[in-house]
Amino acid sequence: MRKIFLIILLMFACVAMFLVTSTPILIHVWTTPGTDGSVSGKSLETPHLNFAGEWYGEKGSWILIRLDGLAEYRNRQIGWRTGALSIKQDTLSIGNGIFTRSWKIHSPPGLAEGYWQMRLDDEIYYRESDLTVAYTPNSAKPHSKKL
Repeated sequence: MRKIFLIILLMFACVAMFLVTSTPILIHVWTTPGTDGSVSGKSLETPHLNFAGEWYGEKGSWILIRLDGLAEYRNRQIGWRTGALSIKQDTLSIGNGIFTRSWKIHSPPGLAEGYWQMRLDDEIYYRESDLTVAYTPNSAKPHSKKL
Protein backbone atom coordinates (compact mmCIF):
# COMPACT_ATOMS: atom_id res chain seq x y z
CA MET A 1 0.00 0.00 0.00
CA ARG A 2 2.82 2.38 0.84
CA LYS A 3 4.56 1.68 -2.48
CA ILE A 4 1.38 2.48 -4.41
CA PHE A 5 1.02 5.77 -2.53
CA LEU A 6 4.63 6.71 -3.33
CA ILE A 7 4.18 5.86 -7.01
CA ILE A 8 1.02 7.99 -7.23
CA LEU A 9 2.79 10.85 -5.43
CA LEU A 10 5.73 10.62 -7.85
CA MET A 11 3.38 10.65 -10.84
CA PHE A 12 1.57 13.72 -9.47
CA ALA A 13 4.93 15.49 -8.95
CA CYS A 14 5.98 14.70 -12.54
CA VAL A 15 2.72 16.09 -13.96
CA ALA A 16 3.00 19.23 -11.81
CA MET A 17 6.60 19.79 -12.94
CA PHE A 18 5.56 19.38 -16.58
CA LEU A 19 2.80 21.96 -16.21
CA VAL A 20 5.07 24.47 -14.50
CA THR A 21 7.85 24.17 -17.08
CA SER A 22 5.55 24.11 -20.12
CA THR A 23 4.01 27.58 -19.93
CA PRO A 24 5.16 28.55 -23.47
CA ILE A 25 3.41 25.47 -24.85
CA LEU A 26 0.27 25.86 -22.72
CA ILE A 27 -0.26 29.46 -23.83
CA HIS A 28 -1.95 28.06 -26.94
CA VAL A 29 -4.64 26.51 -24.72
CA TRP A 30 -5.54 29.80 -22.98
CA THR A 31 -5.41 32.24 -25.89
CA THR A 32 -7.32 32.55 -29.11
CA PRO A 33 -5.31 31.65 -32.20
CA GLY A 34 -5.29 34.06 -35.12
CA THR A 35 -6.36 33.12 -38.62
CA ASP A 36 -2.77 32.23 -39.54
CA GLY A 37 -2.44 29.85 -36.55
CA SER A 38 -0.47 32.33 -34.45
CA VAL A 39 -1.36 33.29 -30.90
CA SER A 40 -2.89 36.73 -30.62
CA GLY A 41 -3.39 39.03 -27.65
CA LYS A 42 -5.16 42.35 -27.19
CA SER A 43 -3.12 45.12 -28.85
CA LEU A 44 -1.55 47.76 -26.63
CA GLU A 45 -3.70 50.82 -26.11
CA THR A 46 -2.31 54.25 -27.07
CA PRO A 47 -1.46 55.36 -23.49
CA HIS A 48 0.61 52.17 -23.05
CA LEU A 49 2.62 52.22 -26.30
CA ASN A 50 5.79 53.31 -24.45
CA PHE A 51 5.78 49.95 -22.65
CA ALA A 52 6.49 48.14 -25.95
CA GLY A 53 10.04 46.94 -26.44
CA GLU A 54 12.77 44.83 -24.95
CA TRP A 55 13.57 45.76 -21.34
CA TYR A 56 16.61 44.72 -19.30
CA GLY A 57 16.43 44.88 -15.51
CA GLU A 58 19.29 45.88 -13.21
CA LYS A 59 19.02 42.52 -11.41
CA GLY A 60 19.31 40.41 -14.56
CA SER A 61 15.66 39.99 -15.53
CA TRP A 62 14.36 40.59 -19.04
CA ILE A 63 10.92 41.61 -20.37
CA LEU A 64 9.76 41.74 -23.99
CA ILE A 65 6.47 43.58 -24.57
CA ARG A 66 5.05 43.35 -28.08
CA LEU A 67 2.56 45.70 -29.72
CA ASP A 68 0.11 42.82 -30.25
CA GLY A 69 -0.37 42.50 -26.48
CA LEU A 70 1.80 39.44 -25.88
CA ALA A 71 4.84 39.53 -23.63
CA GLU A 72 7.70 37.40 -22.35
CA TYR A 73 9.52 37.52 -19.05
CA ARG A 74 12.70 35.81 -17.86
CA ASN A 75 14.69 35.87 -14.63
CA ARG A 76 17.01 33.57 -12.69
CA GLN A 77 14.41 32.29 -10.22
CA ILE A 78 11.33 31.72 -12.41
CA GLY A 79 12.87 30.97 -15.78
CA TRP A 80 10.85 31.91 -18.84
CA ARG A 81 7.18 32.95 -18.92
CA THR A 82 5.14 34.04 -21.89
CA GLY A 83 1.55 35.15 -22.20
CA ALA A 84 -0.93 37.98 -22.47
CA LEU A 85 0.00 41.45 -21.22
CA SER A 86 -2.29 43.39 -18.92
CA ILE A 87 -1.67 46.99 -17.78
CA LYS A 88 -4.25 48.27 -15.31
CA GLN A 89 -3.77 51.42 -13.24
CA ASP A 90 -0.44 50.78 -11.45
CA THR A 91 -0.04 47.05 -12.22
CA LEU A 92 1.65 45.27 -15.14
CA SER A 93 0.96 41.52 -15.53
CA ILE A 94 2.32 38.91 -17.92
CA GLY A 95 0.96 35.39 -18.20
CA ASN A 96 -2.13 33.25 -18.30
CA GLY A 97 -4.21 31.93 -15.43
CA ILE A 98 -2.14 30.70 -12.49
CA PHE A 99 1.06 31.31 -14.46
CA THR A 100 0.80 35.10 -14.23
CA ARG A 101 3.54 37.38 -12.87
CA SER A 102 2.51 40.88 -11.73
CA TRP A 103 4.55 44.01 -10.91
CA LYS A 104 3.63 47.31 -9.29
CA ILE A 105 4.48 50.17 -11.68
CA HIS A 106 6.41 52.69 -9.58
CA SER A 107 7.36 54.81 -12.60
CA PRO A 108 6.06 54.30 -16.17
CA PRO A 109 8.40 54.28 -19.18
CA GLY A 110 10.09 57.59 -19.85
CA LEU A 111 13.40 59.13 -20.84
CA ALA A 112 15.76 59.71 -17.91
CA GLU A 113 19.48 60.39 -18.19
CA GLY A 114 19.36 59.62 -21.91
CA TYR A 115 17.83 56.14 -21.50
CA TRP A 116 14.32 54.75 -21.63
CA GLN A 117 13.58 53.57 -18.09
CA MET A 118 10.72 52.23 -16.03
CA ARG A 119 10.60 51.00 -12.45
CA LEU A 120 8.63 47.87 -11.66
CA ASP A 121 8.58 46.71 -8.02
CA ASP A 122 12.11 47.32 -6.78
CA GLU A 123 13.91 46.99 -10.13
CA ILE A 124 14.72 49.58 -12.80
CA TYR A 125 14.39 48.37 -16.40
CA TYR A 126 16.21 49.93 -19.38
CA ARG A 127 15.08 49.73 -23.01
CA GLU A 128 17.19 49.85 -26.15
CA SER A 129 15.82 52.90 -27.99
CA ASP A 130 17.87 52.77 -31.19
CA LEU A 131 16.55 49.44 -32.51
CA THR A 132 13.20 48.52 -33.99
CA VAL A 133 12.30 44.83 -33.84
CA ALA A 134 9.95 43.55 -36.53
CA TYR A 135 8.32 40.12 -36.27
CA THR A 136 6.93 38.58 -39.41
CA PRO A 137 4.79 35.41 -39.51
CA ASN A 138 7.17 33.68 -41.94
CA SER A 139 10.45 34.38 -40.15
CA ALA A 140 11.90 32.33 -37.33
CA LYS A 141 13.98 35.21 -35.94
CA PRO A 142 13.29 38.90 -35.47
CA HIS A 143 14.88 41.36 -37.88
CA SER A 144 16.58 44.42 -36.39
CA LYS A 145 16.87 47.70 -38.21
CA LYS A 146 18.66 50.90 -37.17
CA LEU A 147 16.41 53.95 -37.07
